[in-house]
Amino acid sequence: MAKGFGVKKFDKWILFPIAVPVGILFCFSLTHNFIPVFWWEKVSFYIAIVLGFLISITVFRYQFKVWLPRNKIKKYSFKWCLNIFLVFFAAPLMGTLASFHALSVGIGKVENALFGEPETYKIYNSTVNEVSNSRAWCHLYLEPIEFNDRYSSYKFCIEDMELSSLVNSVNVKIKERVSSLGRKAIDWELINFKTREDEINGYVLFRFDIETDGTPTNIKVIYEHPKGIFTKEALRAIKKWKFKVKVVDGKPVKQYGMKYKLDFVLDE
Repeated sequence: MAKGFGVKKFDKWILFPIAVPVGILFCFSLTHNFIPVFWWEKVSFYIAIVLGFLISITVFRYQFKVWLPRNKIKKYSFKWCLNIFLVFFAAPLMGTLASFHALSVGIGKVENALFGEPETYKIYNSTVNEVSNSRAWCHLYLEPIEFNDRYSSYKFCIEDMELSSLVNSVNVKIKERVSSLGRKAIDWELINFKTREDEINGYVLFRFDIETDGTPTNIKVIYEHPKGIFTKEALRAIKKWKFKVKVVDGKPVKQYGMKYKLDFVLDE
């Protein structure tokens, strides 16, 4: 290493007492089961700006005092311009965001685990949210309406549950531990499903065969109204049914091309 290259005491002071704990707390905060109180979220934001600035200084000093001279990067080259972007845009932004999440959620979860009150139950009305991004952590999740405008909120993944497409909101009963810095969800369950108010009634018409044991097979949808609303639920229901078996000469026989209309009438 050339003379003068290396991490100075100032950089080590930022790197180890600040950047490392922030990184650990940030990893600890990567969940959706904690909501910080508003005042702590606000304090965390201002502290995060300071920490992001200090981390950015370290990145700046390393890039321009160590990495660029060591690798003899020419001024205005692609790598030089990339470092300018990293130092003056990416580092401050990512450092501030990571610090904010580490403080508001990470420290909040630690304080909650140490000083939180005994678990209590609370019911939240929650919306059903769908995400089409293939890289999303969950494609179908619940979020309490009460915390929709907060940066950190409860989010409960339900993509493995057989939830009706008619449901657009659910009451979630959450077991929480509450402390001075926030509340943490320990456990939860779904109650009181609510359906879309503008799609109350409808029906699905099927054609299918009935096996000798009464189970339906080769199920086809002939017609549905409204289109695409009740089909999933109707198919799920009819596959579980048992129909009356036709008996000829004392033996059950298979029936072909049977039709059945399944009506849906939901109370407003």
